[in-house]
Amino acid sequence: RRTAIPGQSATSRAGLGAGGNVVDNKEQSLVLASYIMYPAHHGICEVYKDYIFGETAGKGSFGKVQLVTNKKTGARRACKSIGIQSPDQWELIKAEIELLKALNHPNIMKLYETYQDGYTIYLIIELCHGGPLFDRIVQHYEKLRSPITEEQVSHWMRQILSACAYCHERGVVHRDLKPENILFVDSSPDSPIKVIDFGLSDTMQRLRETAKEVKEKRGGVGGAVARLLPSFNGRHIIPWYVRRVRMQRAGTPHYMAPEMIRGDYDERCDLFAVGIIMYQLLSGIHPFYVPGLDNEETVKSKILTVDPPTTGEEWQCVTSQAKDLVRKLIVKNPKKRLSAAQALEHPWFQFMQGRQAKPSQLTASVFEGLRNWQNQNRLKQAVLQLLAKELNETDILELRKKFEALDQKGDGTITIDELKESMHNAGYKVIESELAAIVDSIDAQHQGFIGYNEFISALLLRRMTLQEEQLREVFNKFDVRGEGCLTMESLRKALKGSRYGQLTDEELKLIFAEVDKNNDGYVDFYEFCDLMTS
Repeated sequence: RRTAIPGQSATSRAGLGAGGNVVDNKEQSLVLASYIMYPAHHGICEVYKDYIFGETAGKGSFGKVQLVTNKKTGARRACKSIGIQSPDQWELIKAEIELLKALNHPNIMKLYETYQDGYTIYLIIELCHGGPLFDRIVQHYEKLRSPITEEQVSHWMRQILSACAYCHERGVVHRDLKPENILFVDSSPDSPIKVIDFGLSDTMQRLRETAKEVKEKRGGVGGAVARLLPSFNGRHIIPWYVRRVRMQRAGTPHYMAPEMIRGDYDERCDLFAVGIIMYQLLSGIHPFYVPGLDNEETVKSKILTVDPPTTGEEWQCVTSQAKDLVRKLIVKNPKKRLSAAQALEHPWFQFMQGRQAKPSQLTASVFEGLRNWQNQNRLKQAVLQLLAKELNETDILELRKKFEALDQKGDGTITIDELKESMHNAGYKVIESELAAIVDSIDAQHQGFIGYNEFISALLLRRMTLQEEQLREVFNKFDVRGEGCLTMESLRKALKGSRYGQLTDEELKLIFAEVDKNNDGYVDFYEFCDLMTS
């Protein structure tokens, strides 16, 4: 897991900035407190005070999803409302919220804020109005009677695998990947996709901690012999049972991996589901389910015993590389199954599309924007992090393409090596120590790479002009008491040092002094605007 820059210790990673100046680690980006980035509201009808509710987009056993509009900003979102039926369900909801807060990836649905009204939880999430992947499969194979091109399939698969690789590197298993849980941002053919519904997701650490040991009858000849032999004082000569670890099963039976059915799995169970999805995209057929013939039990039986074919009329026009990747994803032995990172390196992706963006698209302005981040006021950096998270996908489409071009491995992060190669390909010269300083200054979480939201934050002001209503909304989030100004104390609560814990009084005074132009001990909205537009 990449948690540090290779070859450098945490205490020796100061680097050279623009002009050869030493960049001190203490001047890195700040981390915003959770209540600023992901506000949690409590109270009767609070959500209805802030949002206008529109049509219902979907219903399920969990509750429903409705289209909503923020009354102050006009931002269109989706609202997932969940009725709490039991303490166990409340724990699941809390786990989903914490996971969504922690996951920062271009192909994972964003969480904006939460509301609790009695026994109902409202999650304000990213609006994806392009429909699920399932609908596009149906559109092509049942309505148009036309297969989906491999170019298109590879574009979608790369995004799905990227989200998986990102989650798995952080120990998170989705456990319910299926076409219905993959949404398009809009209806365009090249729309970005978002993996949704982390309600059944969990960390491998927690799943192992809650696993149970069970006794199962020994099968085969050994089991038969053990049961025939006599016992002495209640003990069999050969134990007729074996002890196994059983983890909680989860997900949709039609997309369960064999090891999930058996109850002993890890993150590669997600890759089996991804393999089924790819099989459907290329052939229009589910590999283990025939409508009208199969039920839940027969599907599970097939998953455990049947090897789906990649021959026949549906596969005649599919390349051998695509077939090879499908087979390596739906292999029954998880130890032989490709990981998400390995799948992204499969020759099929290079054969079909190569890199998604040409080096020429990465202009000097991108690298200058990343380099100049360390020169920004630290409060301004924190505000830009919040603004980047709040923006809709359409607002940052070009920046997203730049990020994907730099993210050569497709795992949702940008490392020093990836940045170095991209800059070299674009003809942009930079020394390696300066690259380390650039990444270090942007990498607020001390992970050894630039994350998606951090990248958008660093380049945001080069791509758009901030509107007064946007700034007012952000200002109000910092001004939690509604005093009309920011104080040293309000900033102390809102800002955290990136890797040194809480800010010291000296650090806080320096940050505040840069913004408090008239030295009256308060930062009003106009001083705040001056900071953000300077």
